[in-house]
Amino acid sequence: MEKENFKEWLIQNGYTENTSVSYANAIGKISSNENIDVYTLNDLPTIEKLVKSYSTTGKHAVIGYEGSGAVRSAIKAFWAFKKDTDNDDELFKLTDFEIADQMIYGFSYNANLRKSILRDKSKLFPGFKLFRRNKEGFEYSIEESTIDILLENTDGDILAVKLEPGVADLDAFGELATHIGFLIERFPERRIKGSIIAGEIESGLKRASKVTSVISLKTYKMNLELEDVL
Repeated sequence: MEKENFKEWLIQNGYTENTSVSYANAIGKISSNENIDVYTLNDLPTIEKLVKSYSTTGKHAVIGYEGSGAVRSAIKAFWAFKKDTDNDDELFKLTDFEIADQMIYGFSYNANLRKSILRDKSKLFPGFKLFRRNKEGFEYSIEESTIDILLENTDGDILAVKLEPGVADLDAFGELATHIGFLIERFPERRIKGSIIAGEIESGLKRASKVTSVISLKTYKMNLELEDVL
């Protein structure tokens, strides 16, 4: 049941059907490796330990890389799912600042961040348009990897965008670098670059990005607007 809830949550938050199935199955791989049913876990700190364990620097990093990072991405998404679907009464135990922080990141975890970028792409990325394949405007699939947003300009340059609604760390850098590697293999005649857009950039990621001009780092700000109904 929880597996189906997870898949439904992924789709509601902007993931494609194929990605939701892939992530749901990836949680099964983690369950087999840990000899537990991850879907029965409700303790967020325990799930967070799994996120770290399957990160690029964790003890199960090799497994995390399976499916072009799908396993690693799946457990991160599962942690967000459990956090998002946790008992709403817990909000009353938080300070006003913590509530605001959860609202900001909860809001951006859904499709609104992607939709906002797609809506204002001409202003945010001048000269670029959506790289369309079978009318897909986002979540471009390349082999077993999924790119959040793929753009191109009239010169044929391609820009792969990695969205990280919360804090972007070295995992985000590794995933985007993998995406770029796939794109270079598929489109060797084109110039390929990438951009990570996040709510916050972790210090280690800032240092890692200094070794290349191919990947840029950006943070976003979401503006909340109120509209009178009556």
